[in-house]
Amino acid sequence: SQEMFSIIILVAIVTSLTAPLMLKFTVKRVKLTQEETKRLQKETLTEGSLVAKIHRVLLPVRRRDEKGISKNQMLQAFILKRIEKKTELSVTLYNVSSTKTKKQSKQFLTDLSKFFTQKEVVPKIKISPTPFKTILEELQKDYDLLVLGASESKDELVFNSLINFLVRKSPCLTMIVKGTEIDESWSPKRILVPTNGTTAARQAAEFAFFISSAAKNEEVILLNIANIEQNDGERIKISNQIVHELSHLGEAFDAKATEKVVVSYQTEQSIISVSENENVDLIILGTHLRAGSAELFLGMKVEFILKNAKCPVIVVNSA
Repeated sequence: SQEMFSIIILVAIVTSLTAPLMLKFTVKRVKLTQEETKRLQKETLTEGSLVAKIHRVLLPVRRRDEKGISKNQMLQAFILKRIEKKTELSVTLYNVSSTKTKKQSKQFLTDLSKFFTQKEVVPKIKISPTPFKTILEELQKDYDLLVLGASESKDELVFNSLINFLVRKSPCLTMIVKGTEIDESWSPKRILVPTNGTTAARQAAEFAFFISSAAKNEEVILLNIANIEQNDGERIKISNQIVHELSHLGEAFDAKATEKVVVSYQTEQSIISVSENENVDLIILGTHLRAGSAELFLGMKVEFILKNAKCPVIVVNSA
């Protein structure tokens, strides 16, 4: 009837007008639980984080005649295993081979796959005479992380020509690993992250928080080197702020963080000294590739640390 139709229209108008006001009044009086507050804080702090968005990983590998796994590959497998605990990964083990060595390469990837425990591990062989171009073409297929290994020998260049090329051209986050002798039971109880307040250093810290395990009582040491001759109160204050901000970020990742400020003009030597004095198990460095050079140059400090650190080192380079 006309009367019932009017009532229905009136109810719709009244509820549409009053519902937002009542909802606003109610929400102001709702108390968030500690778990919900922590979740919202984590979302705010990790917004835009490249590390938290890692899902597809490309790991180019070169066939080795020796059986087993290299130092770098052992560390790569461990790090990816840790990441897998917080986000599901798809790892592609990629080998560029020739027709003559395809059979050996296939067996090598089969053996290597056993060390990677992700739900999806894809051995992939590509026949090509140009490994540089071939790997780069594969990298264009929406990968989130490129994993590479630095030279394991002190007598060789830290970054060979392939690493030079791939890091300069990579459209995604790159992780360069420099391993040492570790076994399957190894875990980084103490991770050192040098920071100078840059975005690159923040990404390195995020990476450390992401792979650290609070359950295993692992600790991330946030280190800032204050380049001053004597105790400058204002400069020390800034250094403390830098490490404190990252420490706060660590809470969002449920990681244990320790703040440390050292006054020194020798940045790289101080990092090595701290790593040895604090019995550090792993160093993570954050860098941005320096443009304008045909060669990969992440800085003399980075190369010094890679060559002289007694523990494994990871360099996280943003695209």
